[in-house]
Amino acid sequence: MSDERIIITGITGFGGSHLADKVLEIWRGADIYGFKRSSSKTDNIDHIKDKINLVDIDFYDKNSLNKTISNINPTKIFHLAAITYVPYSFDNPLEVMNFNALGSINLLEAARLASLDVKFHLCSTSEVYGSSVTGPIDESTRISPESPYGISKAVSDFFGNYYYKRYGMNLIITRAFSYTGQS
Repeated sequence: MSDERIIITGITGFGGSHLADKVLEIWRGADIYGFKRSSSKTDNIDHIKDKINLVDIDFYDKNSLNKTISNINPTKIFHLAAITYVPYSFDNPLEVMNFNALGSINLLEAARLASLDVKFHLCSTSEVYGSSVTGPIDESTRISPESPYGISKAVSDFFGNYYYKRYGMNLIITRAFSYTGQS
């Protein structure tokens, strides 16, 4: 049996569902909690529903989020929940900013209040760099988002870095890149 208590936010999405499959394979016997919106379709995780604990979560409800995180007392949090469709962000910038940035900040704060021992993965995007970047990207590459989605994820990144520096949170930020097939 594993002592791991793992939260995957955005578990019903493409990345979250694949991550859940891998987490179940790697941490056998761990308690897996999949955070999802109440309106989320579960097609991507129907095959593993009996192996995970699904939790409808409202990232805006800080009290409920704090209580849920405290009750689970996670050892790991994989935060993949986001509104990711870039064109949608141009028509709905406030909704995207609130969900992606404020939701991430509320989750970071809930994790901080519950335990500093949690390992926190914050999933970001190459969209934080904008389109003007040429050549290899490394940690010194300037962040210059060009969409409300990119801006919202950059804000999440900055707050993740703040929680790492200010509170010593064990946190890693990854940035997903799309493969265009061009060389």
